Amino acid sequence: MNNLPFFSGGIRNPRTFVNYMPGVNPSAELSVSGSGGRAQELLIDGASNTNPESGGISFNFPAAEMFSEFKLLTSTFDAEYGRFGGGVEIYVTKSGTNQFRGSAFLNMRRDIWNANSWASNAAGRAKPKDRFNEQGASGGGPVWIPKVYDGRNKTFFFMTYSKDKRPISTTPVLSTVPTAKMKQGDFSELPVSQIIYDPQSTNGAVRTPFLGNIIPKNRFSKILQTLSA
Repeated sequence: MNNLPFFSGGIRNPRTFVNYMPGVNPSAELSVSGSGGRAQELLIDGASNTNPESGGISFNFPAAEMFSEFKLLTSTFDAEYGRFGGGVEIYVTKSGTNQFRGSAFLNMRRDIWNANSWASNAAGRAKPKDRFNEQGASGGGPVWIPKVYDGRNKTFFFMTYSKDKRPISTTPVLSTVPTAKMKQGDFSELPVSQIIYDPQSTNGAVRTPFLGNIIPKNRFSKILQTLSA
């Protein structure tokens, strides 16, 4: 599975390869062999990994390094499969062996390795910066505790780790706190477009604004009066 096209914009996802399989329609709701959207089953080592609320979906699918085999069944299912409308995705995980083995990887994407798009070239625009790193590792072997337990030929472990690392994209945020007048129910400092309505005046879909955007103090709850004291 290490050579399959798993990249989908972030950490490699083994489910991405389903889109290239015969009989699969990778539309907004993935369909297998003409089935309805979200109708497939996902099995990892024989256990279902399908979100029951959103059929055919796994929101937190394990990393690609975890799997050794993948198979998609599209028709003529055996009796052991059921409760789905179309397609069975079968994944088999890797396992530790009698030897300790591991791997590490770093997948990188950079604008200096990319060609500029035709549209950007035509408009005289430079290539946008592109920075992406997927890094991780895996390892496995026998459970072995010197002079306590020798798990060779019977007990094994295997683990994976993946991380999507890219430059932070900051967004300015404007936060405000209530002024002294606002704490007393006077919101007249707000822009004209921001109107405070009286919730007790609701008539269908219509409410009456408080006069001058000022909430009368007799409408304050005891909790508010204590907090603003």
